[in-house]
Amino acid sequence: MLSCFSEGVRLRGASGRSNPGANVYLEGTVPAGAVVPAHGSHLHKQATRVRQYQRPRRLHFSRFIPPDKGATLANPTKLELRREAQARRLQIHQAIGTAAGQQFRDLGLRMLSEWPGGPISGYWPIRSEPDLRPLLYVLAATGREIALPIVVAPDQSLRFHAWQPGADLVAGPLGTVTPHPDSPACEPEIMLVPLLAFDRQRRRLGYGGGFYDRTIAELRAAGRPLLTIGIGYAGLEIAEVPTDPWDQALDAILTEEGLV
Repeated sequence: MLSCFSEGVRLRGASGRSNPGANVYLEGTVPAGAVVPAHGSHLHKQATRVRQYQRPRRLHFSRFIPPDKGATLANPTKLELRREAQARRLQIHQAIGTAAGQQFRDLGLRMLSEWPGGPISGYWPIRSEPDLRPLLYVLAATGREIALPIVVAPDQSLRFHAWQPGADLVAGPLGTVTPHPDSPACEPEIMLVPLLAFDRQRRRLGYGGGFYDRTIAELRAAGRPLLTIGIGYAGLEIAEVPTDPWDQALDAILTEEGLV
């Protein structure tokens, strides 16, 4: 199982420096503070130790949040809830992020073994999102086809491109890290979706740009096979997520404690 970490990940357009802990600090076009696995004997642990090397971004979140479509007259509380959820997720991530990454790997692998469908889209973690990389590496090692999202432009759906361990990654909009645009397009049948908060009706609070809601709605309207699974810490559950007409409920929520 550990062999899937044997290949490093390369980011184009960046210079870097390393330290003895098998971490690579990248400069140039890569978002400040990004830590990416490189080859070495500590990779299994490194994949979930991002929080140890990243400075908290709580005071600078507004730089990364796209125009907020949730702060409407219909739901004036969404923006305030989003800010509270960002702070809460950061606290949880700093407390349990390392251990949770391994739990998401084990629970996710067990859950997805029951859905042997087509390509799975994940994400490369930013801010305080749960680290899915251990799960993605293991899924790729078992032969599952993996895709990562690319933000094309505001008000457009996400585009997904194939990824595998060792593939080049590039810095994308809003602090994201994505496959190179020249990599093969890959439409997911199972979508792992980051979130800020969720409720028992599987409603999701996102960053406010509407990218995932727009993409999910488009795929569902086209009649494509699609299973949507939110990824979030158990402590992000709230009684009710306020919704707007364009918001898409998910099929399931996976936390470090199990499936909701």
